[in-house]
Amino acid sequence: MAWTTPAAATTGATLTKSWLDTYVKDNMVDVGRPSLGNAVLTSSVTWISVGSEDYSYTLLLNSLTMSRNTSLSGGVITVSQAGIWAVSASLVWAATASATGSSLRGAKVYINGAASDARSMQPNLQNISAVCTIPTFLVSLAAGNTIELRGWQNSGSTINVSAGSRLSCWLVYRS
Repeated sequence: MAWTTPAAATTGATLTKSWLDTYVKDNMVDVGRPSLGNAVLTSSVTWISVGSEDYSYTLLLNSLTMSRNTSLSGGVITVSQAGIWAVSASLVWAATASATGSSLRGAKVYINGAASDARSMQPNLQNISAVCTIPTFLVSLAAGNTIELRGWQNSGSTINVSAGSRLSCWLVYRS
């Protein structure tokens, strides 16, 4: 059962079982199974360098679980349902021996290829893992819009990210 745009009932019309099933029952079932996507880095780490931003990389998440009205391609989640979506992310940075006192690592969520205000920065301490956590935020998305997670560091070209990094979204309000 999929969402069907509600029809307007007219005065004097006979409500049939078919009409009620389509516009009431089936839609209630659909609303009870919310749209969501949970993309997770389960194994290998692959990055795509973003040429316009120094030391910025798109994380290629390689598993989309609990997917409904979402798809994953090239590390980017595409939503197929317009509405208000809640988005959150975490990027797990592996410990590195080459960190310096001024090293920083970060994570940003991009919507349709543009940086959102959702970001987290952490010091890159030598031999210590760090997690950049982006708390849940709301964003209005149209069908076909994209969400992606990018990692950033202020120096170097080698990036080490651990399995368990994730980007999640769920539909709060359908439009």
